[in-house]
Amino acid sequence: MTSQTDENNNNGGIVPPPDIPARGLWENCLYGMWRTPLGLVGLAMITISVVLMMVGLAIDMLGLVQNAYFAAFCYMVLPMFMVLGLLIIPL
Repeated sequence: MTSQTDENNNNGGIVPPPDIPARGLWENCLYGMWRTPLGLVGLAMITISVVLMMVGLAIDMLGLVQNAYFAAFCYMVLPMFMVLGLLIIPL
């Protein structure tokens, strides 16, 4: 007994029905980002926090700021925003 998902399946595995286009991993991620405005908010949070982390790391490595709050912000708060953005994208 075969179903429409088993037709022409020489490699094995699950084949999506013809009306649902097959997407790869990155296509699913991009679709999740652009599907809802909340995904775009997550993408913006990731972009801003990564850029600010790189700037903060450069400032910290050059020794321009000797403040513990600056380090806590760069190494604890910004990564939290990045992870939060990653969690928001698939919603």
